[in-house]
Amino acid sequence: MGDESQITTGRAFGSTDNLSPGLNPVLGVDFSPCVDSDGEGTSNDGDKCPYRSNPDQLDQGGVGSALPDGIGDACQCGDVDDNGIVDEFDVDLFRAFLSDPNGLPFSPEGRARCTVSRNSSDCDILDLAALRRALLWLPPGIADSCGADS
Repeated sequence: MGDESQITTGRAFGSTDNLSPGLNPVLGVDFSPCVDSDGEGTSNDGDKCPYRSNPDQLDQGGVGSALPDGIGDACQCGDVDDNGIVDEFDVDLFRAFLSDPNGLPFSPEGRARCTVSRNSSDCDILDLAALRRALLWLPPGIADSCGADS
């Protein structure tokens, strides 16, 4: 810093720890590559749904609440009606689906979020039970991620 139009006006500075000649402050930079598992442009650290694409990062609610819960709507387990909130409407839709799987299909996104218990590989009665327990705040509730890819 200084008046660069004049010679010998430059300034040097050091930290208060710079008591010995040759000891200058050091700036360390720790570079960690950004991991973006779903390829949408948000690193896994900041992604509310790191293994399923959700570029808008919407988080309209969680289990029984319209308050954000840190899990993006694109992978909110149990949200089979695609409204971003896990509520009694999801239980009703799930129950209807189980009674007649061909009569009231979920959307592909809803279907991807219906496997809410780790004990099943497709939407079944165990998932419905886990969803109902989660809404009543009883353990075990629904898992943090649906299926293996979310």
